[in-house]
Amino acid sequence: MLKQYTLPFVSHPSAPYEAQGVASSVLIWLHRQHHPVYRFLNAFQTTISVVDWSPDGNILLAGSMTGEVLAWRFATGDILLANRHAHSYAPLCGLSWSPGGDYLVALTMARTLQIWRVATRSCLLVLPCQGDTTMITWSLDGSGFSTNDGVIWNELTLTGGRG
Repeated sequence: MLKQYTLPFVSHPSAPYEAQGVASSVLIWLHRQHHPVYRFLNAFQTTISVVDWSPDGNILLAGSMTGEVLAWRFATGDILLANRHAHSYAPLCGLSWSPGGDYLVALTMARTLQIWRVATRSCLLVLPCQGDTTMITWSLDGSGFSTNDGVIWNELTLTGGRG
């Protein structure tokens, strides 16, 4: 018997919903209900490894064990993003939205940071982690970030590196 891969619940930022990655889909639960109320399917049919909400809760985001970044509009279920960085099949293990929702950082198990521009659905840059990245701290305006292991990125230069 195969064991089903299940992630912890991630609470919606302002509504009584929780998201949970289960196998190749993301289930949405209404708080205190015993069955999911929505299901978002991974178009690539690969196992979901991480789930998050956009800062305003309008977009549901997931990463997969084979490196896909997926996004759906929560209200309609429309798929907004189903991409993979061209040279990476590394499992995603973390996601971080910029405060305004313009950028997304995907942390891979290959110890890289993929910086995505949400509006264009494009991966702008892939940076190597300098150690064990466990925290990304965004500037208040969302124009850059730093990590606990010394990586710094800035949208003005679209470059990054060791701080």
